[in-house]
Amino acid sequence: MSGLNDDKLYHLCFDTAEFRDEEDFNPAAFLVEKRKYVPIDLIIKDLVTFREYLQDEVVHLVNTDVYDTFLSVTNKLYQRETELLRLQAPLPEMGARVKSACSKLEDSKNRVGEKLQRIHHLERCKMYSIRKLRITMVEHKLRGDLDDLEKTKRGFSGEEEEAQDVSPTHHENHVPNGTDTTPAPIQNDARLKLIASIAQQTRRLQVEQDLWVAVLDEHHTDRQNIVGRLQQLRRHIEDQLWSEYAAYLTMYKKHTSTASHPTELVASILKGIKVCLEAYCELEDIDTAVKVFRTIICTPTAEDSISWAAARGCRDSPEAMNKLFDAPIEACRTKWKQLIDIGHEAGVAVLVVALWQSFSDTISKRLHFLFESGNPCLFNHRYRAAHRLIAALESCCPTVETLQTLRQEMKLWESRWNTDVYFKMREITAKNQLNAWMPVSSKAKLVKSSVLRGDASGALDAVVAQGDEFLYGPCAGAYSLLMWCTSNTVMMYPLGHKFMALSLEVINTLRNWHSKFLKDYELPVLDEMGEVQKGKLLLNYQLLDGDTDDDDVLLNMHLDLSKLKTLLNTTFAPSFKAHYSGAGNTAVTAIEACLDALGTKTTHIAREVSTALTAAVTLRCINLLGFVGMTPSNLFSKKALPTNANAAASGVLQPLNMFKPKLLERSYPQEVVDAWSQEIINVVTTRYRSLLQDTRLKAKSQQASLSNWRGKKDSAQEGATGTTVTQQNKCDVQFYLDVLCYGRMLRDGQGVDIDNFGPYQRLLEVVKRGAWLSGHLSEEPKEEWLTATTS
Repeated sequence: MSGLNDDKLYHLCFDTAEFRDEEDFNPAAFLVEKRKYVPIDLIIKDLVTFREYLQDEVVHLVNTDVYDTFLSVTNKLYQRETELLRLQAPLPEMGARVKSACSKLEDSKNRVGEKLQRIHHLERCKMYSIRKLRITMVEHKLRGDLDDLEKTKRGFSGEEEEAQDVSPTHHENHVPNGTDTTPAPIQNDARLKLIASIAQQTRRLQVEQDLWVAVLDEHHTDRQNIVGRLQQLRRHIEDQLWSEYAAYLTMYKKHTSTASHPTELVASILKGIKVCLEAYCELEDIDTAVKVFRTIICTPTAEDSISWAAARGCRDSPEAMNKLFDAPIEACRTKWKQLIDIGHEAGVAVLVVALWQSFSDTISKRLHFLFESGNPCLFNHRYRAAHRLIAALESCCPTVETLQTLRQEMKLWESRWNTDVYFKMREITAKNQLNAWMPVSSKAKLVKSSVLRGDASGALDAVVAQGDEFLYGPCAGAYSLLMWCTSNTVMMYPLGHKFMALSLEVINTLRNWHSKFLKDYELPVLDEMGEVQKGKLLLNYQLLDGDTDDDDVLLNMHLDLSKLKTLLNTTFAPSFKAHYSGAGNTAVTAIEACLDALGTKTTHIAREVSTALTAAVTLRCINLLGFVGMTPSNLFSKKALPTNANAAASGVLQPLNMFKPKLLERSYPQEVVDAWSQEIINVVTTRYRSLLQDTRLKAKSQQASLSNWRGKKDSAQEGATGTTVTQQNKCDVQFYLDVLCYGRMLRDGQGVDIDNFGPYQRLLEVVKRGAWLSGHLSEEPKEEWLTATTS
């Protein structure tokens, strides 16, 4: 800044250099910083002073710098006006000359535009004439082909026949009549070529007509006359094609109505039908082809197959219902399949839909009782009979798209079947029978499977015999109901998920019945230590009326469950999958998952029964452990240390020895026998160890009490080892000898490798002191478990 009025800046409360950095200057921070030292009024006053100073500086700069520049520019522009006037003088003349040139250019442009319009009009007229000429040529060719077609007769074996009496005006409901209309092979080829040529030329004529009409708007009268003439020609061609197509369909229907028909003639007729269908595709009139096919073939065939008399006779007769659909099903595989395939090759893939529509209408009118669900057995027979026809029609579909179109057309038909009511009636029947075979009353006795035959309802008589291979009623009843659900007289394709749910419910009921059965009789459940968690220590529960041993009853129950699981995999699963052999991967995966769930539930039931069975055998072995140890006569006498095991030690596993032959008699696999035996031995050995620990603790406590009561130690008797003979020592030696005897029973009788058998080695740890007392150990062992337990 200049030195002008610099004295105004001497007393400001801020430094003017703070305002030089325009980018980093922050007004708010500036005010906050200055208010720390001076009031806001003084800051405002100083800012006003600084503004006035800046204004003075600006005026000074203008007066010094800008004014000098202004004077310099003014001197340079002096006398420039004269030169500008000299340059401006010729401008009006030049403007007039440019305007004249533009006018001439515009006139030339207009003349060129008019010539181009005339040329374009001539081009359009030329194109109009060319298109008209082409149309005339195609029309002439078509009329010539039509004349040739009329001259060519459809003969039979070379003989001429009378022309067909075809009404072109009312061909929608007209069926050709007259004599035999079988085409002769030679004449048929020429005639078919004419039909194909006519269709192609007609399509070409339509394309040329569309292009020609769009060329020129003039000659309106001439164009309307030509269009009218072409439309009349088109109708004549359509009538002629309809006549040919209807005649071939009629001939096909006539010559395939008998079992024996000439193959060459039928092939010739099919060739004619194919050419006609291709012609309709060429004309883009597939709807007419389908309508004629339905009028001549579908509707008469459906009405002939399902007559009123036949419909009345099959109301209550499944056999008559099946027989009613046999004829159209056979026709699907022979006659109709040929026509549908020919239509697909020609580009008309919806003939099967027209066939279904005719049958659906006829069935709805004449078999209205088909959808009644009051009698589930008749409902199932009717559904299966009708869907045999649907399956036959679906097998005729040439492509997946056609099949999807057909199924879309069948949605209304499927909705008329009251399947929910049908399943509810079947479900009530199954649940009532299930409750009769597996009652929930307290302590219900098991019944033989043979009793089911007398209790079965009429709906289950046909399948209840399948339960004869079971021993008891619950599994026999469950299996009978499962097979009943998959039988052809019960299962229906749309209800597969519901019948699978019903099957799962049957298995759940079986599981609940077994659980309640075991609970009601309070069968014992043991933990890993052999302690009874729930149930009672009873030996005879009277599970079955009679003198049958309870082990046999539980074994038979487990055997039934094993058979049930096997039959679910070998019989029930294939039977259920057979109903969905053509289903997609998603449905098959869902079915297999449900079948796995059935097998898993059955395995759980069998595990509950096997647990109760092994618990009963284990308890009998554990009860015999009470007789093992020191007898009172030896314990309170002054005899020496025992040298032989208690006789009861060799009989601890006798219940297991009696149980294993029962398993083998029932053809249980050896691995199952070994697994159950191992489970029982583990629990018994663990329980043996627990009992010995408790007994040794009590013996030690009794010995200490006895010593205190006498005031001195027991009188000494030197044994073979030189140890003191006390009651505790006698017990320890006896326990050791009994454990050795038990180990020999495990090794020799059960084939257990006792050196690597963990529970037995832990059992030996409890009787180590007896081994030392017997001289089998050189030093007295430190029994840490006994010290820790005592403390």
